[in-house]
Amino acid sequence: MKFKEGIRLFIILGFTFVLIILSGCDQENGKSQKEVDESTAFQILYDNSFIVKEFADEQIDEYIKPFNSDYVVVEAAYGFVTADKPHYVIHYKLNNGIHDLFYGYKITVDHSGNCTILDEGTDTSKTLLE
Repeated sequence: MKFKEGIRLFIILGFTFVLIILSGCDQENGKSQKEVDESTAFQILYDNSFIVKEFADEQIDEYIKPFNSDYVVVEAAYGFVTADKPHYVIHYKLNNGIHDLFYGYKITVDHSGNCTILDEGTDTSKTLLE
């Protein structure tokens, strides 16, 4: 009888050990999936930053047309903010050979790549290039 009880205990312990290992694997897979999801989200934000920058470049070109002067973009800085509703901040430093002019945009982009300006102006993201 003791031999059968020993085998039974060995089987139960072995089965318990296998369950512990498998549950640990599930937790690791959960972490890995979360890490993959976060990595994918940051990749999307990064990829969209190029769409937003191109959009903002078109907007700044339109902005400086009415000045009828020699203002050109001499610097640009941009990045994204990971908030509940992620957005991008783009700031331009313009110069006409005499004066610097700063102008910036706060922009969102949807899943289709359509950009929307949330805010713009000389004070928008001013600290990025000063």
